[in-house]
Amino acid sequence: MFNNIALDVFIGLIFVYLLYSLLTSIIQEIIAAILNLRAAVLVKAIRVMLEDRKPLDLKSRSFLGRTMERVRNYFRNKHDYITCHLPDDTLAKAFYKYPSIKYLSSNSLRSKPSYIDPKNFSATLVRILRGENYDGSITQMQAIYNRLYPAVMGTQEDSKISSVEVGQVDPLVAPIKAETLDQLRQLYIDAHNDINRFKTLLEGWFNEMMERANGWYKRQTRVIIFYIGVIIVVWGNVDTIKIRNILSTDKTARAQMVQLAIQAQQKYAAAINTIKDRIKDTAYKKGDSIIKEKTSIISTGDTILDKAYKDVRNDIERSNSILGMGWHTSVNYKEYDSLHTLEKLLNKSLKRQKAALRKLKSSVTKNDTAAIDYKLRYKSLNDSIMYASSQLKIVSKQSDELEAETYDKFDGFPSLLGWLITSLALTLGAPFWFDLLSKFMSIRTAGKKPGEDKTKADRQTTAEIPSTPVAGYATSNIELLPETEDQSELVEDEAVNSTIAQG
Repeated sequence: MFNNIALDVFIGLIFVYLLYSLLTSIIQEIIAAILNLRAAVLVKAIRVMLEDRKPLDLKSRSFLGRTMERVRNYFRNKHDYITCHLPDDTLAKAFYKYPSIKYLSSNSLRSKPSYIDPKNFSATLVRILRGENYDGSITQMQAIYNRLYPAVMGTQEDSKISSVEVGQVDPLVAPIKAETLDQLRQLYIDAHNDINRFKTLLEGWFNEMMERANGWYKRQTRVIIFYIGVIIVVWGNVDTIKIRNILSTDKTARAQMVQLAIQAQQKYAAAINTIKDRIKDTAYKKGDSIIKEKTSIISTGDTILDKAYKDVRNDIERSNSILGMGWHTSVNYKEYDSLHTLEKLLNKSLKRQKAALRKLKSSVTKNDTAAIDYKLRYKSLNDSIMYASSQLKIVSKQSDELEAETYDKFDGFPSLLGWLITSLALTLGAPFWFDLLSKFMSIRTAGKKPGEDKTKADRQTTAEIPSTPVAGYATSNIELLPETEDQSELVEDEAVNSTIAQG
């Protein structure tokens, strides 16, 4: 079996990336379900197909005014995108108002479907083009020709569809704009007066646009996952640099993380396949859980992903326990915090005692320096300063040594860099890290003996890993001051110092 430290470190890191990539993907699916993002992408694609692009009309002449107009236009477009808004009197609005499309959505809150079958798209568009009054007395292609090539000259650049009944009092009259009209005419010409070929061409046009919609959705998903990842990484203090340092130096933690990674290959295979399917079909996946309306704020609507979410949370807790990650929860941090607090108290006490000694020296005359009372007070303060200094050195040394072993804290720029590396790694997606983990595990298990007991190996694979935290740094014993009979004779700072030393 091929096994070395560097390989196990990579496996541990990849496993952490896999866990948090799965978590961000699941949260992204919940957000996509709540905001109905797949339907929003589909609406955007239909609008690109059936509406002409409008140039941005900037009315202001000043640079600042034009900039503000662009900003307002940007946020207006984002609002229209999220809400699946369709402008009135457009062919896209007529398309979505048509009964064969309108009733694909299950309720009024989700008024736009996230999936449209290509055949349904072509059939609906043919019905709209042939007109609501079509009675079959002429061929469908002839009716479509009359719509695309109006008899009145001079109106070819802006033909109109007759009103389409959609169950409202006012019928919808939608114009076909020049660019869309030209596209439909080209498809009509290529169909050679064959309605079935015309539908096939419409379906091909639709499928081509859906491939682009997939690209839009993937890019949008990566952006959402990045922002979710940043929040989760900072919230959980998932620092790549610190994780690498732990795995490089702690043999026990490294072995436990590798064992968890072995279990993950079987545990998360189904969830990874589900995510791959969603990435593949994205904006118009048939049978999407969003269409089935099973989604709630704490569920993806998919039983496989819901189960994976529970497993991921458990594995993250176990990984954090093994690696000592998180925020101020490990044994190391609690011990380090106690030492750091004691160090501050000793520093404060030492400063006070030194100040008291300087004051004592400046407040007496040369004759008073021979007084027994002065000598006793001077000796008491000087001894107390020497003791506090020695204890401060011990505590500072222990605090510095333990600080290097404490990972659940903020270290400034190194922590920021580690968070950034983790956040960027998560954007590659759970499928990428799962496949990479499988390859590394194959390398690690290479060279297995032919007669090795597979049953035993399976038992080892499914073995439960105890959540053992990183061992804390043992604090050395600090010498205590002997208890005085009359503590009131000590100065105030000596009393504080004695109380601290005696615990």
